[in-house]
Amino acid sequence: MKKLICTMLAVLMLLSLLACEKEPSENEGASISAFSVGGVTVSLDAEAEPILSALGAPIASAETNSCFGDGKDKIYEYTSFKVQTYSSGRKDYILSVEIYNDADASIATPEGVRVGSSADDVIARLGEPSSRGEGQMVYLNAATKTKLQILTRDGAVTNIQYLKTE
Repeated sequence: MKKLICTMLAVLMLLSLLACEKEPSENEGASISAFSVGGVTVSLDAEAEPILSALGAPIASAETNSCFGDGKDKIYEYTSFKVQTYSSGRKDYILSVEIYNDADASIATPEGVRVGSSADDVIARLGEPSSRGEGQMVYLNAATKTKLQILTRDGAVTNIQYLKTE
């Protein structure tokens, strides 16, 4: 009987600790699921064909078996960014966007964050991140099931990623 009571107390203590663990907060201010380039809005979960057509020919592309759904994941690489798609049924949809260099200065979030921006500028433009770690800031939007991940090195943005969370 003593063993049962001790086990139950231990489980209750563990559950109370888990209940107090802080969840990352949601960031309402940042445009977490879309960015624009050359007048083309690239939105996560949008049908890929019209967006890719409007972006023009990529400089490289690749295709792999999907780990997100049935079919193929495809990656289209442009001068300063990559677009990854996933298949659902007979159509492809935008899975992620990665802005990885500053070769095209017009590539930025709608708030003006770009590769090369300072970490302080990111916070000034996007607000406090939902979570923060060494070299990264994450902005979440539960409603759209997306996140904006900003990677930094030496206080400057090196990579901007728009990602689906589910």
